[in-house]
Amino acid sequence: MGCFLPSVAGGHNGGGLGICDDGLVIDLGSIKYTRVDPAARTATVGGGCTWGDAIMQLMRSAWPLPAELFSTTGVGGLTLVEELDI
Repeated sequence: MGCFLPSVAGGHNGGGLGICDDGLVIDLGSIKYTRVDPAARTATVGGGCTWGDAIMQLMRSAWPLPAELFSTTGVGGLTLVEELDI
């Protein structure tokens, strides 16, 4: 027996994907941070950030980011649903 586990990440969601019946919704909204490590050439983004949050911090670090077209899309929900080819 499985359990449906949708996530809500603080951004928009399409088609009610952030809700469920007989499941557990994981709210990532309070996990908001973007940390950039230039030496390692990595960025760590909290699941509650929107792409707009991440893009603003990465722009301050002069890093380009191939990203979602909408700044209001939640990072956590998008990365849990889609594969990102960065």
